[in-house]
Amino acid sequence: MTVAHTLPYVVQRHYNAYAYLALPLCAALAEPGGADWFDTGFVQLHAYRLTTRPEEVHLDLVDAFAYQRFLRAETVPAAAARAITDAAGFVREHLAAGRRVVLFTEDSALTGQPGARFREYLFVGHAGDRLTAVGFDARRRFTTVEFTAEQVRDAFRAGLRLQEQAGGPVPVTAYAQLLSARAEPPRPPRADLAAQVTAYALGTAPPGFDPRQGWWWFDRALDLSPGTAVSYGTDVYALLGEHLRGHLDAGLPLNYPMFHLLAEHKRLVLARLSRLTADPGALAGYRALAGEVDLLRMKIMLSRERRKVLLTGPDVDGLVGLGPRERELVLAAVG
Repeated sequence: MTVAHTLPYVVQRHYNAYAYLALPLCAALAEPGGADWFDTGFVQLHAYRLTTRPEEVHLDLVDAFAYQRFLRAETVPAAAARAITDAAGFVREHLAAGRRVVLFTEDSALTGQPGARFREYLFVGHAGDRLTAVGFDARRRFTTVEFTAEQVRDAFRAGLRLQEQAGGPVPVTAYAQLLSARAEPPRPPRADLAAQVTAYALGTAPPGFDPRQGWWWFDRALDLSPGTAVSYGTDVYALLGEHLRGHLDAGLPLNYPMFHLLAEHKRLVLARLSRLTADPGALAGYRALAGEVDLLRMKIMLSRERRKVLLTGPDVDGLVGLGPRERELVLAAVG
């Protein structure tokens, strides 16, 4: 079946830790110049504790919302979203105008799985009564899925009801984002890749960066105060270690997506290091470190899914020790 506006691929092999970046990346990488733009960034990490829930640590890429500069991004505020009577028609209208649509829904209406979850999908095409989207399917795979128009209408209305009835940690301020190509997208700053990698290794804060910016569907300032301490680069490992110790010592829930992101980030850095050095020893050393992170990710995933404590104190110590090791490997590779 031919579907208008279908993307050439999704970002399973690039990044899929958090849907709020993975979905726009699908749209950005489908545009001319998107791959070059992606390959010259997405290096720096940052982490912090939430002010409203200090037991929770959040790890993210500094470039999580950089797509809003590469693509044209427009939001549909909550009041305007509540006035939408036909979400499927809304999606079709914007696809016809060359815009891809990120739409929040209550996804049990789409996946058929029990449990009401407020989750976004990127709608990229339509044919007849069916709409094509990118997102997580019923088996938690990040992939391309198809829904009927009725499913989309029901899921969107259910998402509105869910937020009105139960709310969330912070009020939702927008329910949709419209993404389209810019007439003149910014050119990738190729010359500063080595500087970015070095800043990551040293834990240097990017000039002017504000972790409250970019969160288009809610006000991040409500759970992240101006005085919140933020760690950058290889300094984030200490906070991640504290998170794992909270699980071991106090039974606090594991935040698996953070460690999925950490493992994906090692692959991103390895790809960028391979553009900066041809030293096989340096690349092999970093590849080995990336393998250690991925093994830890697997142990955390299995701990969560089996509801058993598979982590140990030495696992946590090993994670924290990765920070200095990674710093040394990266600085040696960059020279």
